[in-house]
Amino acid sequence: MCAAATFENRALYVHIPFCQGICAYCDFTRVRYHTGLADQYLKQLARELEERVPCQGMETVYIGGGTPTALSPDQLWRLLDLLQPYLQGAAEVTIEANPEAINAELIEILLNGGINRISLGLQSSDDEILKQIGRRHTFAQARQAVRLLQQAGLTNISCDLIYSLPRQTRAQWKKTLQDVLSLNIPHCSLYALTIEEHSEFGRTGQRPLDEDTEASMYFEAVRVLTEAGYQHYE
Repeated sequence: MCAAATFENRALYVHIPFCQGICAYCDFTRVRYHTGLADQYLKQLARELEERVPCQGMETVYIGGGTPTALSPDQLWRLLDLLQPYLQGAAEVTIEANPEAINAELIEILLNGGINRISLGLQSSDDEILKQIGRRHTFAQARQAVRLLQQAGLTNISCDLIYSLPRQTRAQWKKTLQDVLSLNIPHCSLYALTIEEHSEFGRTGQRPLDEDTEASMYFEAVRVLTEAGYQHYE
C-alpha cells in the first residue's frame, strides 16, 4: 500500500541511521547498529512510506545514512522490497556502502533489489589515516570491493574522499588521489573536513588543517582529476 497523492518531485531519499562503528568526523543522525532497533526502524519506515509517499516510480532513489549496508542481509532485503514501487523505471538507484561490507552475498542482494549505483565511503587510501578517523577498512579492502562490484557489473561507483584531516599531509592527499584514479571509477565526491561540535573530533578538540593547506589540497584535487578526464561540476 502507498499514499494516494502524487509527487511532482520524482526523487526519493531514504535515511538508514545505523553504523557498525562511529567515525571520528561524523555528526550525521546515526547510531550503532542493533538488530532489534533496526527491525523497529524498518517497520516505521514501511508505515511512513504507506502514509506519506505516493506509490509511483521515481527518477532517482538514494539510500543513505548512516550506513545502509550495516543492516543484516535479511533486513536489507526487506528494505529493498519496501522500495520496489518507487524503483520502477528509476534512472539511478544509489546505496551508500562501506568497503568492508562488500561481498558476493551483498552484491547479489543489491543487484536483485534494483540498485545500479554504489556510493563507497573510501575517505583515504592511507591506512594509518583510516585508523585515526575510525574507519573499519583498509585501502586493500576498498580496492577489492571495487573489483568485486565491477566484476558483477555494478560499475557505476562513486567514492567519498575527505581532505584537511588533522595531521594529514599534502603528500598523503596526493597519493590518495592517485590511488583512487587507479580504481577506474567514474565519480568522486570530495569533502573538506568540517569539525562538528558533537563529533568525536569536536568533543576532543581536534582542528582541521590551516586554510592555506586546505586550499592547496583542493586545487591539487581539481588539477589531478581534471587532467585524468573527470568533469568538475559542483
